[in-house]
Amino acid sequence: RAGLGTRIFYVSQGGYDTHANQFQGGDPIEQGDHPRLLDEFDQALHWFLYEMEQSGNLDRVLMLTFSEFGRRIGENGSSGTDHGAGNCLFALGGPVNKGIYGGQPQIDPDTVNDNNGNLGHEIDFRSVYARVVRDWLEGDPVAVYGETDWAAYGLEEDMDAIPFIDAAEPAGPADVNNDGVVNASDIQEVINEVLSGNGNLTADVNEDGSVNSLDIQAVINAVLGGTKNAMPANAVAALNKRR
Repeated sequence: RAGLGTRIFYVSQGGYDTHANQFQGGDPIEQGDHPRLLDEFDQALHWFLYEMEQSGNLDRVLMLTFSEFGRRIGENGSSGTDHGAGNCLFALGGPVNKGIYGGQPQIDPDTVNDNNGNLGHEIDFRSVYARVVRDWLEGDPVAVYGETDWAAYGLEEDMDAIPFIDAAEPAGPADVNNDGVVNASDIQEVINEVLSGNGNLTADVNEDGSVNSLDIQAVINAVLGGTKNAMPANAVAALNKRR
């Protein structure tokens, strides 16, 4: 919304290492450290997403929650739970396909006991990030993880099981340099083509058979109109005001 251009931000909320006082008598949904933390967490997510929606930026935001570790499912002797291996996360934002992905963990007593009280995971967490890298950041997750680990952990198969976000749509003909975004670089590409007169119809944005000032205007309109990944409209308004 501020037009900073940064792709990734993260914030943290501590306190979830609930070895004790995870709940405090009465109703475990209402009393104790865990419900207090989740209420704080819920309020933060709600108001951030509300602000994004009100400013017209919700479709440009993908939010993931993540944790350093999970919890075991068995209560310890201090009204809490100890470190666990299995976990879950939320994905929120305009591009998210709603639903529950990855199946349910196996809670068969023999299975849990074999894992020292830990739930076994159904989906490798790396596949969640891989999906974001490929379908939101438009990168190559294989290059991130390396081909050996990519195959060894079966990340591609896990990705197919969690379609919580669709593959990124092409930015359209206004994306002259095909980098997945429509911005000043595309305007410059068309200007360069107009000045050079090379007849490169890749820059023929309005598809009228020639590259001219109309194509420059078409890209400018795409940027100002908020084409996917373009500068937010309120940031454009602020720039115009400063001019």
